Amino acid sequence: MGVAFDSSDRDLSFRIALEYFDDLRILFNAKCSGLEPWQIVSYAISLCFLIAYIKRMTRSNEPPLVQIRKSIFSFLRSLPWVRRKLEADLAKAQAEIEDEVHQSDHMREFYKFLPERCMDTEEILADGRRYAMMGERRYMQHYDPQTREEDMKLSAKLFDLFAHTDPHRSDAFPGVRKMEAEILKMTCAMFHGGKDSCGVVAGGGTEALMLACLAYRNRSRARGEWRAEIVAPSTAHPALDKAAAFFDMTIKRIQVSETDDRANVGAMKRAIGPRTCMIIASAPNHITGTVDPIEKLAKLAQRYHIPLHVDCTLGGFVLPFMEYADYSVPAFDFRLPGVTSISADLHRYGQCPGRLSVLMYREPDT
Repeated sequence: MGVAFDSSDRDLSFRIALEYFDDLRILFNAKCSGLEPWQIVSYAISLCFLIAYIKRMTRSNEPPLVQIRKSIFSFLRSLPWVRRKLEADLAKAQAEIEDEVHQSDHMREFYKFLPERCMDTEEILADGRRYAMMGERRYMQHYDPQTREEDMKLSAKLFDLFAHTDPHRSDAFPGVRKMEAEILKMTCAMFHGGKDSCGVVAGGGTEALMLACLAYRNRSRARGEWRAEIVAPSTAHPALDKAAAFFDMTIKRIQVSETDDRANVGAMKRAIGPRTCMIIASAPNHITGTVDPIEKLAKLAQRYHIPLHVDCTLGGFVLPFMEYADYSVPAFDFRLPGVTSISADLHRYGQCPGRLSVLMYREPDT
């Protein structure tokens, strides 16, 4: 037989609970009686920031001790005298690295723009031989001069000169490193990059796009957000999904406009959130071949202070040449302030014999 509780018992329990809460209120007020209003407000705001920080830490995959250590180091690096010391050391290290990589290049003259006139075969081969000799001066000094001369005679074509090289070994093959630097600088100029534009040479469009995602993910984490998010049209490169899986990111695929298969700017604007680390646009995309409204997306990215990456890996390299031929091409590159990075394939319309892409940034701190 169960025990029945009437309404009077429930009312009694409620009154007892209220008395406990009232005792706590009196105790709390007594403890805070010596505090001024500004102190109470400051403590409340500090508590809110602490709760937000703990909540952000719990969303991270890194151990709490690692996050605390990084936060401490980040605070120390922000101190003025520490920041000045770090900047001085970085500048010194950069100068040492430049001297090291250029030690075989005594002239230190670089192609920064496409030549105004077509270079003939002999001129190209002459430049190629000069670049190849940079590595030979350092690593083939013990070779017999006659043998070295015979080896050079076998190199009848530019491709043969560098078939044995490894771009990852820039110390052994400085000529390859210099050619990559020149390719990057000329491409930045074609896409209207300024004097601070920079980037990397990649082995394909997928690698270039993934490197951009990695850079913006690291940028997001440096600002305290550990769940970086990509906002991209549904027609954007599938490498974005690979990057999200590799780099612990999430991606929002937004359906394109039904009328023209281009990015829906309004829908992408609604998809932007506090975790958004980058916006993607295509010129053109890999599904329908349409060019997204990059001017509108650039304004959107600039308004919300979010990086905008323009993927030109599917034939986008031809767009600058169309401008040179007096075709009307809407702005899609670094002329738009909101565009922070661009990826382009040189093996599509760039006459590159193998898979080669470039990833360009507006500036080093993008």
